[in-house]
Order: sequence, then structure tokens, then C-alpha cells
Amino acid sequence: MSDRRVLILVKPIFVLLIIGITQMAAGVSIIPNTSEVHAIVKQRSIVDGEKTARLTLYVLSANDYNGMPNFMKENVGKNVTVVVSGDIIHCFEHDEVNILVSVVGDERGQFYIAKPKPTECR
Repeated sequence: MSDRRVLILVKPIFVLLIIGITQMAAGVSIIPNTSEVHAIVKQRSIVDGEKTARLTLYVLSANDYNGMPNFMKENVGKNVTVVVSGDIIHCFEHDEVNILVSVVGDERGQFYIAKPKPTECR
């Protein structure tokens, strides 16, 4: 086989290898999910110059919400840390909250984000 034929055979494999590595680096996102959570607020802390806040919550219940996967049900009876936008931190001033929590991220790391239910905070 000539050198040229070997190059033609190797080049497509090399291109596929590069595409595969690029896709692996991007990660696979978690499917959209939301849980309706009733929790006790244990701790509040502002981070990033009031752009975001972290809340430690003790999860009392985690119910399905709008047919979405409920990844919080395994956390009932546990403390979890959620991230919220700083402009809605006032919605979490009560000792107990009814909120919507989603798990975001990919196989390299995940975290919880929270927002108030549409009827709970304005």
C-alpha cells in the first residue's frame, strides 16, 4: 500500500478522534428537572458582591413539579446548599420556604439552584 493511501485512511480516523475529544470536553448536561421543595433555611450567605447567594436548606419534602424529573427526593431529611440570584434573596428571608429547586451541571460537577415559586414571591 502506498504512503498516500495510508494517509487517506488515517486522516478520517484522526478527525473523528478530535471530534470525540471535543465532545467529551464539553460534557453532557443534566436533563431539565425541577422539584417543589419545602425546607427550613439554616444559613444564608451572599457571594460574588451580592450577585449570588448560597443557602443551606434542611429539606422537609420534595415533590414532583409540572411533570419534570424530581432529583431532590433523595435529599429529604438532609441539608443541601443551593445557589440563588442575589436579586431574589429577599424571597428566602423566612425560616421555612416553599421553592423550586433544579440540579444543573454535567458529569464533571453539579449544583442546586433555587427560585421562588411563581405565587410565593414578587
